[in-house]
Amino acid sequence: MSKTNAVQAQRQQRQSLIGLPLKTKEDYRLIRGRGKYVDDVRLPNMAFAAILRSPYAHARIKHVDISDARSLPGVIGILTADDVVKMSDPLPQMTVPPASNVKDYPIAVEKVRYVGEPIAVVIDDSKYVAEDALESIEVDYELLEPIVDAERAFSSNDILVHEEIGTNIMAHVKYDYGNIEKAIDQADKVFRTKIHFHRFSSTPLETNAVVADFDPKEGSLTVWCNNQEPSFMLPQFNSALRLPYDKMRFITMDIGGGFGCKIINYAYVILISLASMKVQRPVSWLESRTEHLHAGNHGAERLFVVEAPVKIDGTILGLKITSIDDDGAFARHEPAGLTVWAQVVPGAYKIRNISNDMYAVFTNKCPAGPNRGFARAPHSFMIERVMDLVAHELEQLTYAR
Repeated sequence: MSKTNAVQAQRQQRQSLIGLPLKTKEDYRLIRGRGKYVDDVRLPNMAFAAILRSPYAHARIKHVDISDARSLPGVIGILTADDVVKMSDPLPQMTVPPASNVKDYPIAVEKVRYVGEPIAVVIDDSKYVAEDALESIEVDYELLEPIVDAERAFSSNDILVHEEIGTNIMAHVKYDYGNIEKAIDQADKVFRTKIHFHRFSSTPLETNAVVADFDPKEGSLTVWCNNQEPSFMLPQFNSALRLPYDKMRFITMDIGGGFGCKIINYAYVILISLASMKVQRPVSWLESRTEHLHAGNHGAERLFVVEAPVKIDGTILGLKITSIDDDGAFARHEPAGLTVWAQVVPGAYKIRNISNDMYAVFTNKCPAGPNRGFARAPHSFMIERVMDLVAHELEQLTYAR
C-alpha cells in the first residue's frame, strides 16, 4: 500500500468512528465502585473533626468558652483561634495593597466576617461525638451591621469588612480597547442599563474533605484531599503552615465533582492540618451539604453599569462597562477573574471600542472563588442582555418612524 493510500485509509477509519457509542476509558473503574475518595481513607489511630461555625455575617468575638466541650468523654482536643495564630501565618491574599495586607486565617480571629466562618474545631475518636460536642461550646458575640451590598461596599466606608485597610475595595483593573469616547460621540443613540448577576455555587456529589497526618518525629505532613490545584496552592500551604516544601506531601484523590469550587478549599486543608499538628494524630474531616452551601465557595456576583453606543442600523460601536464584583470576606483567589474575563469582552461580536473598568469588593459573605465558567457566565449574561436591549429598543424606534 502506498503512503497516500495508507493516509486515506487512516482518515476513513477515523471518520468511521463518528456517531459510534464509544466507551470512555475513565468510567470503567468508577462505575464499578473502585474509585477512592478522601472519606475512604482510614489510618491507624485516626480521629475525626467537626467545625463550629458562625451563625452571623458580621460580629465581634468577645469570648469563646470551650471548657464544657473539652470535658466531654472522647474529645481529644479543640483547635481555637489562639492555636491557629500561634501555629500558623495568615493566608496570602491574591491581590495587591492595601487589600493584600488583610490578615486571613482559616478560622475567625477577633471577629467573624461571614456566615459559616469557622470558630473552633473539635477533634474526637467519633465524628458524631465531635459534632455533638459543638453544642457545648459557648460563644459571646457582639453583633455588627453587615455589609452585603457590593455597590454600597464600593461607594461607602461606613461599614468595613477589614478596618485595618480602611477600604472595602479588593482590586481594581481597567482595560481600554479602541476609543470608546469617540464611539459615543459618533453614535445615533447610547443605551444605558444596570445588570445584576447573582451569587451561585456548584454542588458536587462529594463535598470538601481532608485527611491530614502530621508526623512530629519527622516534622512532615501528609494530606489526602480533593483540592483541584494542589500544586498551584502549594505557596499557600507552605506559607501558612511554616513548613518547607520537602516536608509536605499532598495526595489528590478521585474528585466527586469539582467545578472549580474545590480550588480554594486549601483553607480547610490548612485548618485540618493544624488540628492534626495539635493532637499529633491523623485527623479526618468531611464537609456536610449544609456547610458546603453556607461556606464552601461561591461564584462571585457582579453588578454591571453599561453604556452601549449604537448606530440606527444596529451596529454596536462599543461598550463602556463599569463592573463591581462581590468577592466576599477574603481574596482567596484571583478576584472574580477580573484579568481573565477582561480578555474576552467582545465575545462573538465585532465590538472594536471597549472600556472595561472593573472592581472587586469585600463584603460579609462567603469568600468567592472559581466556579464553572469562571467569570465568563456573568459576562456572557451581561453582553447578551445588552444585545437584547439594543435589538428591542431599535425595533421600537423603527416602528415609531
